[in-house]
Amino acid sequence: MAEATVPPAAEQHFQAILRGDRSHARLVTLGHLLLATGSAISHGGTTFEAWQFIAAALPSSPRPFIDVAPLLGHYFGALRYRAAATVARAAVACDPGDEEALRALALAALQLADWPTAEKALDRAAHLVGPGAALVMRRLLLRYGEESVAGIGETRARLSAGLDELMACPGLKVDLVDYFAGYSSNLMLLAYHGVDDRPILERIARLYARIVPDFLWTSPHLPDPPAGRRRIRIGIAGSWNITSNIHYFRPLAERLDPGRFDVHVLTLLAPAAPFAPGTQVHALPGHVGEARRLIAALQFDILIYTDVHIDFFFYMLAAARLAPVQALLPGHPETSGLPSLDYFIASAEAEPADGEAHYTERLVRLPGQVTPYPRLDVAAEARLPAGVPSGARLYICAQTTYKLHPAFDDILAAILERDDEGCLILFEMMPVEHGRTVIERIRRRLGALAARLVVMPRLPLPEYLALIRHGAVMLDSLHFSGGNTSFQALQLGLPVVTAEGRFMRERMTVGMYRAIGFTDLVAATPEAYVALAVRVATDPDFRTRCIEAIEAGLPTLLDQQAPLAAYEALFRGWAGVV
Repeated sequence: MAEATVPPAAEQHFQAILRGDRSHARLVTLGHLLLATGSAISHGGTTFEAWQFIAAALPSSPRPFIDVAPLLGHYFGALRYRAAATVARAAVACDPGDEEALRALALAALQLADWPTAEKALDRAAHLVGPGAALVMRRLLLRYGEESVAGIGETRARLSAGLDELMACPGLKVDLVDYFAGYSSNLMLLAYHGVDDRPILERIARLYARIVPDFLWTSPHLPDPPAGRRRIRIGIAGSWNITSNIHYFRPLAERLDPGRFDVHVLTLLAPAAPFAPGTQVHALPGHVGEARRLIAALQFDILIYTDVHIDFFFYMLAAARLAPVQALLPGHPETSGLPSLDYFIASAEAEPADGEAHYTERLVRLPGQVTPYPRLDVAAEARLPAGVPSGARLYICAQTTYKLHPAFDDILAAILERDDEGCLILFEMMPVEHGRTVIERIRRRLGALAARLVVMPRLPLPEYLALIRHGAVMLDSLHFSGGNTSFQALQLGLPVVTAEGRFMRERMTVGMYRAIGFTDLVAATPEAYVALAVRVATDPDFRTRCIEAIEAGLPTLLDQQAPLAAYEALFRGWAGVV
């Protein structure tokens, strides 16, 4: 008997199947109906889901990938990558020559850090159809978590050679919909290598401009803004589903002077937290071409992206000219490499003296911070989360695991060697496969010291804050500094040890310390980093002095109006308004 939520059409198909009509069309139609309505069918004590009917139809399908494509989209959207891999593998088994099914299998395998499967599938797809989408994906493939510093060099050399090959490939064209639908590039991984990425990101942008039709599309509404507009119209697009972007840039979307600015938020996925009532939020269609036409029709004076490398969808949008002025915020603090973005906005406190050389955009050094970062309004739990040993000195590194550079492993080992009572806390990420290779690498480096490594699951915010309150010190990661994590730790009285770094993305915590006039926990060398971390954890007087200095400076760091005033002046200048 069918469940109450099952639509009548699905029930009719199911009854026909029970009578013996297991035709391909009926099985697939029922599977898609159940998928579209989120339903399942129960019969004889057994529950049947969409995948079971579609799978039963595949052996007789003229094109298995077409049948499973909606299911793949559902699984990818729900981050169910193992299920997506199972579905794609079944489609490939029924039609080994389907290039799209092979690419789908490769995408699922990439999310599971199953590099051999991904590479094999892409190689096979490229061999089947020649130069095209699969070849581009294969040559630009990056792995989550490098094994060694030498491995980073090898990866970048391989990527560079792949770019040379693709640029020299005659007649290579990749259709916008065919290639990018459902594809999430991992170009953001370049930022964790500790290398100047501007040259290679410029080369990647030039490649896409050559092989993707309309990559550098220009809005037909340019260059003249609508006559009679009284307020400056601003669009802010990006990965609002990322918690750090919400904390950093939601005030920018909500608190600009409404008398001067008409602000619109542009999202693809649901925001990580709701915006204030009255905020104008637009849900973008998932098709890049449709999304950029929608944005162009809104006729913004200024279009700002919080990030362009976290989600490749926004990289594709940012490549187009959709507003007279286009800028990038440091939601993922890395240049875009795109000629279409005019400005990169960064904290003057975090940028090195030669920062301009690291961006294809014109660098704008905003006074102080790039965010009026809000004070925490969530109370911490009282108890230490389960799994953390009580009484140990907790050295917490809360960065996303695959950000951890191989050179950081030696620092972690040296800290545990110096402090016999120290316990290192790292965190899993979602999906866990992305960070698993890094955790395994760190365990190998620690050897016997790995007995004092605790890998925590992702915690609800109150439990995470409780862990922070019990911490001895926060360890800022090398080559990609904490932002959200550092703001939170400093608010809760947990000192953060950090390093100077060559690029702004390595110096965000340094920028916070400079803003409050306290830099005693900024290390110049790995040896100094280890010494500072252990001293903070084991020297009560030094730790107290650090906490007092941090707490004295917090009023100048948190929830300030100054960044908003700086943005307003900047935007008025860009729009030519006095």
